[in-house]
Amino acid sequence: VNVTNLMVHPGYSGAFKNDLAILEVSDSKVFQEMFLPVRLNEDLGFNRVVQVYGWGDIARESSRNMTYALKTVEMYLLPPARCARQVGNLFLPSQHLCLKPKGNETICLGFAGAPIVLEGALLGVIEFGNPQCHLDSPVVGIRLRP
Repeated sequence: VNVTNLMVHPGYSGAFKNDLAILEVSDSKVFQEMFLPVRLNEDLGFNRVVQVYGWGDIARESSRNMTYALKTVEMYLLPPARCARQVGNLFLPSQHLCLKPKGNETICLGFAGAPIVLEGALLGVIEFGNPQCHLDSPVVGIRLRP
């Protein structure tokens, strides 16, 4: 794949905040064969269910499970105040999404950068969560906007 342009988030400083980049490729055929285009979703609607897809660990009530298969975890999209209380100043309400597990499992190590999908449209990507993978801890995503 020939990358013709690399756009790193202007606010990225080497830490957690704004660790996002977009790659532009020159060959549209490669894009069509390797990736699928997505539409971005701007409608948040808190307490709605989103899906997170990835290959990382999934933490269940008392254990962690890692496989090499693509996994899906359903999570609730929460109002920003919930994450601001629990995560502190690492959470930026204007840029971040706040997620919590819907059931008895949550995403864990290996899900950074995983897509957050609402009704078939990309809402954001996972940025960070609790390293101990507790079910009562929020997960933070970067909100993508059209």
